[in-house]
Amino acid sequence: MQRLDDMLAPERNFMQLDAYDADFERARVVVVPVPFDGTTCYRPGTREGPQAIIDASRNLELYDAELRRAPYRLGIHTLRAVEIVNGDAAAMVERVDRVTDHLIEAGKWVLTLGGDHLVAIGAIQAHARHYPALSVLQLDAHADLRDEYEGARYSAATVMRRTLEVCPSIAQVGIRSLSEPEAELVEERELPQFLAAEIHAERLAGRRDWTRCAMRSTSRSTSTALTRRWCQGPAPRSPADWGGTTPSRCSPKSPRASASSVRTWWSSPPCWKGT
Repeated sequence: MQRLDDMLAPERNFMQLDAYDADFERARVVVVPVPFDGTTCYRPGTREGPQAIIDASRNLELYDAELRRAPYRLGIHTLRAVEIVNGDAAAMVERVDRVTDHLIEAGKWVLTLGGDHLVAIGAIQAHARHYPALSVLQLDAHADLRDEYEGARYSAATVMRRTLEVCPSIAQVGIRSLSEPEAELVEERELPQFLAAEIHAERLAGRRDWTRCAMRSTSRSTSTALTRRWCQGPAPRSPADWGGTTPSRCSPKSPRASASSVRTWWSSPPCWKGT
């Protein structure tokens, strides 16, 4: 078989790494595909996301120009896909939670690929138990702060409401749509929320200070401090800038982290939830 290696397609793992760099035992990072889309609100198809991302990652450069490092040398293992529990969203959340918890206990830094937004709840629950100071950065078009959606507490539309139950420190970026009760909750809890329209208006005006975009209620001190923490200062250049050499630490050591660090938060996957 070795004679055929040059003529066969590489392994379908993240970044198509060789066996040494993808070995589970030496890998610091584990990619967890969860091809579940049982609670999507519009149409199915996000189940294809994990494998599509993994396949596309073949085209990534192994060297990161912003970090000036080759992160793959930490070792990146791609786990087999989590088996889907059809028709039981709560059981699916529990399964993702258990898989994530096991990997954290093994000292791995976990990157979960969905799937619909429900996948994030299980991963966040597991990380919140291990990291009490966890914060979650949500990049999304929708707030997903409903307490229930069509009678279901576990849904793609309720993911951030369930997140608040285990991790009260969240920030939402890029929001363009939310219900009136969700808007009231944002004001009541003074959640840092950056609306897409306001971010766009700031860019058109030539400004980059996103603190103008945060929705606030009567008190501005909390959200202003949070938004400044995320959106100012130089971008981190090394794991030490995130608070140490352990990749799963989510809070930057410095209170000043630039908006460009949103692009380079590959070292803090537990903090991220994308649309």
